[in-house]
Amino acid sequence: MKVLIVGAGGREHALASKINQSPIVDKVYAIPGNDAMVNIAEVHSEIAESDHQAILHFAQHNAIDWVIIGPEQPLIDGVADLLRNANIKVFGPGQDAAQIEGSKLFAKQLMDKYRIPTAEYKEVSSRNEALQYVETCDLPIVIKKDGLAAGKGVIIAFTREDALEGVKKIYQEEKGKVVFESYLEGEEFSLMTFVNGDYAVPFDCIAQDHKRAFDNDQGQNTR
Repeated sequence: MKVLIVGAGGREHALASKINQSPIVDKVYAIPGNDAMVNIAEVHSEIAESDHQAILHFAQHNAIDWVIIGPEQPLIDGVADLLRNANIKVFGPGQDAAQIEGSKLFAKQLMDKYRIPTAEYKEVSSRNEALQYVETCDLPIVIKKDGLAAGKGVIIAFTREDALEGVKKIYQEEKGKVVFESYLEGEEFSLMTFVNGDYAVPFDCIAQDHKRAFDNDQGQNTR
């Protein structure tokens, strides 16, 4: 089996390393990969992970059996659909499902629709609307920029001044969707599951982010 891994980070390095150990895998390729992956995969840094047509051409030309897509952005942009439409097997959600990661508002609306417990929220569409809302909202308040933000799109404001400053920081332009959420206190964890249509297999362990830069949940969020 030939496996192509799309991405250039530590996540993709770990995937390449583990997949390279499989007895049923003959060769691992990485696009664009990184220098640390050269001993475990054939790295093609000349192809960008955003160049979907080049990825498709590479997969077809090299008779790739399975493509694993690590980063969120190519999934949100629809590369998995492009590959599947060419009858190439892909591990990664299609563009529609990837909206759960790509849009915080979409995720909240989905949870509302299917009655999945989640914090109460309010959607705003402009800086002015957001500034007006934080003048009267309950505190603390969680402010989330809609869309991908490399792990830095969430601000927890404990004071009115912090909330106003957070809105100004998130809104570089007047327009744009932002989600305000009620503040929930507790430990964050993730239960990850392999899903294929109506078939799901949960991992037998949980993952936990420790986002803050310093101990005791102090400092800015890190990636």
